[in-house]
Amino acid sequence: GVATDIGGRFGLDAWVSNAGISFMHRFLDAPIERYQQTLDVNLKGVFVCGQAAAREMVRSGIPGAIVNTASMAGKQGRVPFLSDYVASKFGVVGLTQAMAYELGEHGITVNCVCPGFVETPMQSRELEWEAELRGTTPDGVRAMMIADTPLGRLEQADDVARAVAFLLSDDARFITGEALAVNGGAYMD
Repeated sequence: GVATDIGGRFGLDAWVSNAGISFMHRFLDAPIERYQQTLDVNLKGVFVCGQAAAREMVRSGIPGAIVNTASMAGKQGRVPFLSDYVASKFGVVGLTQAMAYELGEHGITVNCVCPGFVETPMQSRELEWEAELRGTTPDGVRAMMIADTPLGRLEQADDVARAVAFLLSDDARFITGEALAVNGGAYMD
């Protein structure tokens, strides 16, 4: 696999699992096929990739850092129309803690970032879906999200990337099992 190939050529000391899909629908209307697809990508994908990376780190004896991408939806379920996404991201937070507990003896730290609403093409689609479900406009939903964020803006991919870079760095060498909120204060633990 990719982790073994990279590890064999260069050594593997850092891994980021960052993939996600979402489908907005009311819980009562959620098709089981979408639920399973969301779990497969958002949770099973993190498990499979993280396991491959950890195996390579352990095999090579190189301590490393793994960062998984969860979501603010993985820390609080008060997210409308995304029950399958919420379940998958809660799973990522739990998996991150379980990985951290087991891999610590190998010098591997495992953490996750929990972004809020990041302005990406996937999120643009979600704005449209949420607007339709709420009977408003995408701009109205966006304005509501900005109003609910103390820092007064939606986050950018770079905001999340900086948090990931920190968790992969030596500055975070004694941090493991954490779910770092990266959302401008849109929700707080």
